[in-house]
This record gives sequence, structure tokens and C-alpha cells, in this order.
Amino acid sequence: MLFFIAGVAFFVVVMVVKLNARSQIFDLGYRISLASGQKRKLIQEKKRLEVEIQYLRSPAVAGEKIKNKLDMKIPSSNQIVRLRSSRQ
Repeated sequence: MLFFIAGVAFFVVVMVVKLNARSQIFDLGYRISLASGQKRKLIQEKKRLEVEIQYLRSPAVAGEKIKNKLDMKIPSSNQIVRLRSSRQ
């Protein structure tokens, strides 16, 4: 009878350990799935931002911002001062 009780107790302990391990596996799978989704979204955001950076760095956009936001104009020829190079 003692061996039967010990066997049942051992079986119960093994099942609890197995269920715990399975629970951890499912939890890790869920976390990996969430991280993969986040990674995909971040990659898309990075691509969008790279395109935006290229757009903002374009000469046409930079010139437009200079004209509108900074209220600057293209200088006339008498406003340009040419300096001689000190290298000869």
C-alpha cells in the first residue's frame, strides 16, 4: 500500500512539473508572437521614416522651407561677395 501511495504521489508531482513546463512553453510562444508583431511594425515605421528623411533632405523641399519658414530669398548679384582663395 505504501508503494502505491508513493507511486501516486510521484505521478502527481510529475504531472504538475509537466503542466508547469507546458504553461511556460505557451507563455514564451505568446511572447515571441507579440515580439514578432512589434518587430514587423517597427521595420515598417523605420522604412516610412527613411522615406520621409529623403523627402525632407531634397533640395526642392529645403528651398521651400527656407523661403516660407525662414522668410529668406535668393540673393541678388550685388548682395553676393566673392572672396579670393588664400591658396595660390
